[in-house]
Amino acid sequence: MSEGTEPMLDILIVDDSPADREMLRRCLENAPLRCGKIARIREASSGSEALDACQDGQPDCMIIDYRLPDITGLDFLRDMSPYMPNQHPPVIVVTGNGSEAVAADTVRLGATDYLTKDRLTRNSIRRSVDTAVERFRIQRQLRRYHAALERSNADLTNFAARLAHDLRNPINFVKGYSEMLQLTPNMPDEKRNEYLGNITEGLDRMDRMLHALYQFSTVKQDKALAGCVPLDGVFADLRKLMTDKIEEAGAELVLPETAPAVIGDQGLLLLLLQNLIGNSLKYRGEAPPRIRVTVREREHQVIVAVADNGRGVPEEHRERIFEMFHRVDPELGIEGSGIGLATCRRIVERHDGSIWCESNAGGGSVLSFTLTPAKI
Repeated sequence: MSEGTEPMLDILIVDDSPADREMLRRCLENAPLRCGKIARIREASSGSEALDACQDGQPDCMIIDYRLPDITGLDFLRDMSPYMPNQHPPVIVVTGNGSEAVAADTVRLGATDYLTKDRLTRNSIRRSVDTAVERFRIQRQLRRYHAALERSNADLTNFAARLAHDLRNPINFVKGYSEMLQLTPNMPDEKRNEYLGNITEGLDRMDRMLHALYQFSTVKQDKALAGCVPLDGVFADLRKLMTDKIEEAGAELVLPETAPAVIGDQGLLLLLLQNLIGNSLKYRGEAPPRIRVTVREREHQVIVAVADNGRGVPEEHRERIFEMFHRVDPELGIEGSGIGLATCRRIVERHDGSIWCESNAGGGSVLSFTLTPAKI
């Protein structure tokens, strides 16, 4: 199912009777459904054909006859799980001879609805599909919220412990030099200026850490994103904001000349790309940094990739780099909060996307993320 303004639905009808399949198809074709527009109706005449069809592409809703030549509706519901480990699509079971016991069993095993063919009408099947698809969407969104809540709670726990640890170092640093200034009123000007510079450096470190934490905390997870954001505009703003840092690092930044529009928040997407490019500059290799941003469209996704020629990320760290405070090589002494990539993941998930890290064929890393295209 696509994520545009009007979802396009893929329906699978499973029935060994060609006449019944045709009847169900006629009920659904050109149906004005609340949950979306039907883009494709597929058919299968047996349970095995239905499972094969699901492997070719998971439908948005299945309408299955209770009695098939090779399996019953109950057994089919049981057998679906290995093929769809995350969650099977909504299933509506239809039968010629219904009973309350069978209806209860099908619902217990995961069917969304149970209809008898003798009472089946155009309106009843459309209403059932509407309810099934909408319930599935709500359940999926609830799972996302639950996962986000668990992750936020874990982040909060890590945040409190790490904040206490990481702020203690610069605080002690500043405190130590301040006490030495107090205890040495006749300190030479050169030494005094050195100590004052160290105090300023410690305060700057605390300020950068608190700013990174503020950015992370401001990525809200509760409001829907419905804005149409031209990525061309995001890249134009990005070039302006990053020009000084790119020149200072002696780096080369290549941005796409054209890019599609996506659903999202322009400010968050700009922060996301700033963090990714800043990460490439921070973990540069021996050669001058070369950073290339590319955009491609695949099915119902826009994939943005940020490739560099830097130090790269060892395979065992590629999933963990998006965790709060995770550092790949802390012994290198490269200053950082360990929050930037966690903020990136939070922004991408806020846009219902995913983010991952791969090795760059020419050396370095490629960090990619997905967005939802906008319909203009």
